[in-house]
Amino acid sequence: MAQRILFPEWRAENEATKYPFAQCASLTNGSKTILEGMFLDASLYPIGGGYDLHISEVVITNDAVRIYIGTVAQKQLCSATFSRLAPPDLLKVVDSANRPAGVLVSESSRLGLFNGWGTGVHQFTLKQTMFAASCVVPIPDTGVRGIRLADGTVLTGEVWLVGGKGVTLSSRTDLEARRDNPQGKPVTTITIDAVGDPLFRRCACGDLFETPSFVQTLTFVDKNQTVVVSPGDYGNIRIAVNNDLAQHPVLRISATDKGLYVHAVGTLLQSVR
Repeated sequence: MAQRILFPEWRAENEATKYPFAQCASLTNGSKTILEGMFLDASLYPIGGGYDLHISEVVITNDAVRIYIGTVAQKQLCSATFSRLAPPDLLKVVDSANRPAGVLVSESSRLGLFNGWGTGVHQFTLKQTMFAASCVVPIPDTGVRGIRLADGTVLTGEVWLVGGKGVTLSSRTDLEARRDNPQGKPVTTITIDAVGDPLFRRCACGDLFETPSFVQTLTFVDKNQTVVVSPGDYGNIRIAVNNDLAQHPVLRISATDKGLYVHAVGTLLQSVR
């Protein structure tokens, strides 16, 4: 009696199909053919990708093979590269900014079939190499997804933004954008203001600039009572004139080369020391 496997493993079940490509894909451009089984599985999630993801180009050089995956509008949305001498079993797909965009699962012996194509650029259309819908995770091309530096480096993931000289950063919740959010969640935006550097002369002088020392608090002691006065919201300490009936001596503040000189003027009155 012949043995029949009712529930074969994933790879064995799809061995006789065009998966991870769509069943309607021809897998040939008339000159080169991607054989069924050259790829075992795929998971693609490039930013800006949609239902029309397909292999658009296969560029073969003397040393490497680069597989471009794109859409009808953007042919080279992401790519995977491997060595012709040592093909791997797993191809990491990255976009133009070197961000992860998916994986292609195969085997070294299967990818080695590309060596028989010869060097050159081999192009394909959507109908020829369209990926199955279950292999594609559409990622909309909206919002800030990275920061490109002056040297071309792209920072993604968790990034610290620190305001420099004359630059301030602030964040706020945009309630208006909440209406267009499918999940109904508030949208946090970051505002960058270039206000200039008020201490630009200090920066230009460098070590020649002597950092000023400002009064932080004033402490008044009267018998067993101590009063500490600190600056207000604008950094000012207000000292108001008392009335003529006050029993305390006059408090005089004079400016000197070393700072402020605070002293009492007049004789000690009764009950005052």
